[in-house]
Formats: sequence, C-alpha cells, structure tokens
Amino acid sequence: MNERGERSGQRPRTAPSLSFWVAGPLAVALLVFVGPGLWIAAWAIEGAILKNELGVLARTHDEWTRRMNDRLIQAEASVARYGRMLTSALHEVEGETPQKFDALVGPSRDGGMVSRNAGFEPRRDAIVWLPAGYPLDDREKVFLLELKRMTELYSAGAPGEPINTWLIPRRNGLVMYWPSYTSYIDQVDTTVDFVNSEWTTLVLPANNPEGKPRWTPTSYDPGAREWMVSVVVPFFRDGVFAGSAGHDVTVNAVMDSFRELSLYPGTEHALVRGDGTVLVSSVHQDKIHGSKGTLTVESIGDDDLKRAFEAAKRDDAAEAHVVGGTDQRVIVAARIAAPDWVLLTDVPRAALLSSVKGLYWDYWLIAAFSILALVALPVLVIMRVTLPSVRQLVTAAERIRGGDLEQRFEASGTREFVHIGDALNGMAQQLRETFAALAKTNEELEQRVEQRTAELKEATVAADAANRAKSDFLANMSHELRTPLNGILGYAQILKRSRSLGEQDLRGVEVIAESGSHLLTLINDVLDLAKIESRTMEIHPNDFHFPSFLNATAEICRIRAEQKGIAFVFKPGPALPEGVRADQRRLRQILLNLLGNAIKFTENGSVTFTVAEVPGGSRGARKDLPEDGASPESRTKTHRIRFEIEDTGTGIGAEHLDQIFLPFKQVGDKSRHREGTGLGLAISQRIVTLMGGSIQVRSELGKGSVFWMDLTLAEAPDWTDTVRRTEQGQIVGYKGARRRLLVVDDKPENRAVVISMLATLGFELAEANDGQEGLDRTARERFDLIITDLAMPVLDGWEMMRRMRRAPELAGTVIIASSASAFITDQDKSLEAGADDFLAKPLQMDELLEKLQRHLKLEWIYERQDGASEEAEPSPSSGVTSTRDVVLPPDEDLKALRDLARKGLVNHIQKYADKLELGDPRLAPFAKHLRELSEDFRLESIEELVGRRVDGGAR
Repeated sequence: MNERGERSGQRPRTAPSLSFWVAGPLAVALLVFVGPGLWIAAWAIEGAILKNELGVLARTHDEWTRRMNDRLIQAEASVARYGRMLTSALHEVEGETPQKFDALVGPSRDGGMVSRNAGFEPRRDAIVWLPAGYPLDDREKVFLLELKRMTELYSAGAPGEPINTWLIPRRNGLVMYWPSYTSYIDQVDTTVDFVNSEWTTLVLPANNPEGKPRWTPTSYDPGAREWMVSVVVPFFRDGVFAGSAGHDVTVNAVMDSFRELSLYPGTEHALVRGDGTVLVSSVHQDKIHGSKGTLTVESIGDDDLKRAFEAAKRDDAAEAHVVGGTDQRVIVAARIAAPDWVLLTDVPRAALLSSVKGLYWDYWLIAAFSILALVALPVLVIMRVTLPSVRQLVTAAERIRGGDLEQRFEASGTREFVHIGDALNGMAQQLRETFAALAKTNEELEQRVEQRTAELKEATVAADAANRAKSDFLANMSHELRTPLNGILGYAQILKRSRSLGEQDLRGVEVIAESGSHLLTLINDVLDLAKIESRTMEIHPNDFHFPSFLNATAEICRIRAEQKGIAFVFKPGPALPEGVRADQRRLRQILLNLLGNAIKFTENGSVTFTVAEVPGGSRGARKDLPEDGASPESRTKTHRIRFEIEDTGTGIGAEHLDQIFLPFKQVGDKSRHREGTGLGLAISQRIVTLMGGSIQVRSELGKGSVFWMDLTLAEAPDWTDTVRRTEQGQIVGYKGARRRLLVVDDKPENRAVVISMLATLGFELAEANDGQEGLDRTARERFDLIITDLAMPVLDGWEMMRRMRRAPELAGTVIIASSASAFITDQDKSLEAGADDFLAKPLQMDELLEKLQRHLKLEWIYERQDGASEEAEPSPSSGVTSTRDVVLPPDEDLKALRDLARKGLVNHIQKYADKLELGDPRLAPFAKHLRELSEDFRLESIEELVGRRVDGGAR
C-alpha cells in the first residue's frame, strides 16, 4: 500500500496484471476480428465465384444470341428475296390458263376452295386455300396460279430454314409450301381471316412504308396445330399492294434451343418482343397460348421480371449482362437485334453458388489456422520482451503517484522503454516544480479572495444604503406631493357639491380636479415604476362585473376618439364571464394606456378594441389565487382572455419595436412626445408580467399597430356580494344617532378637507394636531371612529394606534389610517399597528363614505329630484334615484334609452335626453338625472331606471 492509501485508510485496488492486459485484448481480437474477418473473406470469395459464374452465363447467352440472330437474319433475308421475286414475277403473268386452276383447286368441306388431293405431292406442290365467296374470275385464277408457281419455285431453291414459305393475297386466302408436313392439306380451314391478322396488317404500306421484314407475335396455326412466330414482307402487283409473304419459326424450335442456355438447375427463359409481348417462355407458355399471343411482361405479375425487362430496354447493351436480381434469383438479359427481341434468363442464385459450397469448410479451417498463427507470434514476443519493462514502468508510476517524486526510474529493454523512463523522470522533476509554484499561487489567491470579499461587502453595504435612500426619497416625495394634492382634490370635490357656484365656476372647479388628477396620475406612474424596479409592487385582486368594466373603459376611450374625429369599435366576445377576480385598478390602468396610445397616434381611420376568450384557454383549478373575498367558483374556474387593440395610425418601425417598453423611451412622431412621460408602456408591460402575461405587438410603419395581451382571470359568479354598491344620488345625511368622529393630522388643511366633506352630513367632528393630542382627547371623550395620519410630530400615527389598542376602553373604536404614502408596506404596517382600514391621500369622497358606511353600519339619506330628502331603501344595490314624483317619457322612449345603455352609447343617451327635454319641459328633471348618470358612465343604473317602468308597464 502506498502512503496516500495508508493516510486515507483506503484498501488497495485489485487490478488485473499486465499479462492480462496484453493477452486479454489479443484473445478478444481473436473473437471479435477473426470471425468477421473470415466471414468477410468468405463473402468476397462468394462474390468472386458468383461474378465468374455470371460471366460464363453471359458468354453462353452471347453465343446463343449470335446464332439465333443469324438464324433470324437469314429468315428475314429469305423472306425479303421471296417478296422481291413475287413482285417481279407478277409484273407480267404468262403461260397459265384458268382451266389449269380449275383442275388443281376444288371446293372444300367448309364452303371455300382448296387444292385437290388427286395428284397433290407435299414435297413438290404448294397448297392453295380460298375462303367462301372469294371473287374468282379468269384473271384472278391466273394470278393465283402464278403465286403458286413462284412459291414452289422459290421454295425448291431455299435453304433448310425456315420450315415453310407462304403468302396471303390481298383479298384473303393462303398459298403455302410446307414440305415436311405431309397431312397439312387435310387440316385446311378456309374460314380463317388472314387479311385482318398481323400477318397482313404489319406490312401494309401505311404501317410499313419502308417495306422491311416484320416479326409477328406468337400465333397458333390451326392447320399445323403449332405455335409459331412469323417474319413477313409485302409484295406488289404493278406497284399496288398485292398481299404479304412470309416464313414461320415454330415455338418448339426456339424452346429446344433454350436447352443450350440451361446451365443451372431451375433456369427459366423468356423471349420478349420490344413492345413487351412475350413470344416464348419456358414457364408461361400456357399463358401465351391462352391469351392467343397477347401476353405481356406486365400481365405476368412478376415485378422482378418486369423491372429486368425495363432495365434491359434502357441499357440497350449489345452483350448479355445482369439486369436484375434479389437474394434468391439473378436475371440476365441479351438483345436479339434483328427482330428487336430481348432474351431474359432467370437463374436461382443458389444454383450459381452450388459449386462453391463444398469449399467453405476447407477455407474456414485454413483461414482460422493462419490467423491464429499470425496472432500467436506477436503474443509470444510481447510476453517475453515487453512485459518485464512494462512492469518496471508501472512500479515507477505507482511510486510517483504515492508522492515519491525524488525516485529515479532505471529502464531496461528496448530503446523505446529507455525513452519512456527518461520522460517519466522528467515528469517527476516537472511535478516537483509545479507543486511548489501551485502552493505559492494558492497563497496569493487566498489573499486576493479576502481582498475581493472585503470590497464586495463594502459595495453591498453602499448599494443597500443607496436603495434605502431611494426608498426614503420616494416615500418623502410621495408624501410631500400628495399632501398638497389632498387639499386641492378634496376642496375640488367639496366645491363640486356646492349649490352657490355658477356653471362657469363649476367648469373651473372641474378643470382644477382634472389637472390635479392628471398630476396625481403622473406621480403614481413614477412611483409605480419605482415600486416595480424595487420589486415592492403587488397585485390586489378583487371581484367585479366584467362587462360593465369593459363598457366603461371603452366608453371613456370612445369619447376621446369621437373628439378627435376617428372611429372607435368595441368588440366584446360572445362568451365572456359576468364576474371576474383581478386587480381592477391595474387592469384599467393598462387598458387605458394602450387605448390612449392608439387614439393619440391615429389621425384617420379607426381604433378597434377586441376582448374575447382564447380558444382552448385554461379552465382548471387555480389553487394559487387568493381566497379573500373570492367565491369557490373563482378558485376553480378560470378564463384565458385576450385584450387586443388595433389602430390605423402611424405605426412603429421594426427598428424601434424593441425599445417601446423601455422607461422614458418614446418613438415615432417627436411632436407628440410632449403628450406623455414615456412611462406608460413600461409600467403596463411590467404590471402585465406581474399578472402572469406579456404585452405583444406587431406594427407596420404607416399602416398601424396591434397590441395584445393574454391574461388568465378567475371567474367570480358572486361578484355582486363584494363590489361597492352604486350611489343612489346626492347623500345629505344618514339615519340614526349622531356619530362622533376624530380627525388626527398635523396639517390643518388636511383636517379641513375631511371636516368639510363630512360636516354637512350630520357628523360631530373633532380635531387633533398629532398623535399625543389624539390620545389625550380619546381619554376624555368617546368617539365612534378615528381618521388619523401616520407621519406626525410628537407622536406618529402608528404608535398612537398601538397605544389605543392596548387601552380596553378603546378596543372597539374604529380607526382608519390615512396617508399620502404610496407604498403597500406602510399600509400593512398600519393594519399591524391596529388600524381597521386604510385610505390613500388625496382622499376620494365616495371611497371615504363607503368605508364610513361599512364600519359604522350607516344607512344614507339621499336628496330627491325635487330637492327634498329621501331615506335609503332597505337594499341600496339598485343604485337608481327614486322616480316618484318624476314625469317619465313614453315606453317606446324608455326602451330606446335602455337599448342605448346596453350598447354603451353615452353620447347618444345625452343627445336623447336633450331631445326629450326640448319636446316636453315636464321631462326636464328626468332628462337632468339621465345626463348625470350618463356623465358618470353609470349605464347599469340607466338600464334599471328605465327598466322599472318598461317592465312594470309590461306586467
């Protein structure tokens, strides 16, 4: 065991010896390479033998093809001479008489005419057949006798091949010389139509203008009872086609010659004409007979034979060659040029290799012994010469691994091992130097790490301080900016409720309110961006009525679009949910930003706002949704909703699309940059990301843009139980005992806003300048509700609330914290200190009244249309001013108003109200109330207002 192993307590590894690693791979090589090597060699030898056998087969085919081609060429030459001889002899016919024809030819059994048996000698005479009705006159008889004489004359001097000579007159019939078939005259069938057969049609001038010999398909001769192929030529009489002449070659003769090619068992042959017609086949001859000579290669159904024939036609090679084959067969093709025939020979592959099978075992034994001898010799050399030196080398390497870098390796054996020993000694020396350098480097590295760690710690502390300073700055700025806005917007709301102001003064107050709201929006945008960047922004979902939310948003933008003179189209989908759970304020902020941008950058055309459910959107359970205020359905059913805004405005260049979501980045028309801060899209994109989506855009410069986002919204079927009830009119008081309220704020103007808002409603109000004064007053007096600021001198609001909650007598007092801070952490801190609710500054009166009603269980009293007071109905959910003592228009006008409200057409409702007031002054109170509702976009209240009369009248 080496030193390292001893120190670690590890057992030494047991590894095979060097002898094993030398002999083992050699043994594996024998098993892995010898077997495949022998198989590859056998495969190569088999291929060579197959190639040789195919060569023998090809040469045999070439020889057979040459002889067959010569034989067929000889037949073509013979029939050509025969045709020329007939044409020449028919130019002038002499020496024959009609009486001689009558003596030689008589009637046949089937109504035709045939040569008489009396005096007929097959080896000398040619037979004459004529069908029934053949037009015979003396001239025709002399013509036929001349044809018979020329046939006998030519055949007497013709060579032994072909077997017969014949001709077919143009009008049908047959003259044949067949000396070897002595009983042929008794087999005559004069009903055969020779004129319309290929024996004649192939050589018609229209089909054979050159007058060359042509070969027919296989045909059956009923007289000879033989299958044969024929070579035919035309002959002429005075330049006019007079008939065809030819020789026959029997199929049996061709098949007999196939035996010369059958060198291997199972060989099959087929002789195929150039158009694919099979003339002769050693296997399919019955099919050829059955088809009457029309059998083709394709109709046989042998795909391999078909592909081989097509390949042979393409190759157009003169010598025999392999044109197809599989693992079981080889197909050889040879061309017979004279008649354009192809000889296909199908040979079983096993038959070709039958001669080599017996040599396999001998070859395997010889090869195995040879390879074993070649492998064994290097093994012996390695074992005797190399292994001792390898063992020495391994021993030295083990010592180096154990840390003995001072040892020296003294190599022995071959020159190569001496070189390895020198290299090993040099490596040990280099390792010694490397370890020394490494130790020094590690020491320096540790020092650098300590230095960098200290620097990083300082940078982290500085960054945390900067973030805290930034948060403090934003909090202070929020407070300082919202505090004056609280007074501006608060008194603007109070003045709007005043009866002493004229119409022009009210418009000025409205301008103040709108400007303050715009400034508040800009402050909120900057603070929102800061919250997003510091990751402190949170999404606060609530249940709300989705269609009315969309209609109100669309109507706001419709007014802006109509003021600009462009069309605004709102397309809500057919299956949108009634109630949803989402952060309504943030969603409205996003949509108004996108729609506002579309309207701002569109001068002509339209802006289209489409809201629809995405097909296939998720509808499964949403366990991640907050449960506060959500119904069970809102936690189990969701909708994937797509919000899409399309405009026909200026569009955005492709080079700017990746910049539009950056903070303070504005692209496009520079003259419009002053209309915004460049924060809208950046904030909207990041809020959408918090809501689980992303704003997408496609745009084309000069044509317009499309912005869209997909959000998953939980369905809230019980949204009506959680949304704030709609106002029933102007609140002038409340029912029941007077309630005492304490307002704690260090700024007098902030206290004055709250007191001014609530003093006219009948509340008893008291003030405190700071938290300590507030504690002192609660110790002396009893209050139903306390509204307190948070950041105050002497004692802040948080500590004041904590002390109040520790006092048993103040445990039931409602405390509402109010602050200009926009950070959710301040709100959470207030609730932890003991606040029952939170109000953000600047105060919104409807929100303040809603919280007072909820915590003090108030029942409001509303001002009636005639100026009197009206107590709230038991259920304030309707949100519609009482219509008692108010004259209403006819039912058809009410139905029209309800339709306009359902469509969200606010401008049309206001115009309709003006029309009603002009038509009937008694309708002025109703028209005024209708305009007020439409200006606040309270479309549902309008529907319910007019629906009561319409539905009540219907009943």
